[in-house]
Amino acid sequence: MTMRNKYVRRSHISEKKFRQLVKLFSLDLDA
Repeated sequence: MTMRNKYVRRSHISEKKFRQLVKLFSLDLDA
């Protein structure tokens, strides 16, 4: 969880956007 927050803070993106990216990334790994 700490790593995630660090990533969000560093990238300056909203959590909503971050979740979308994670979702897409997970789907990409799944494919």
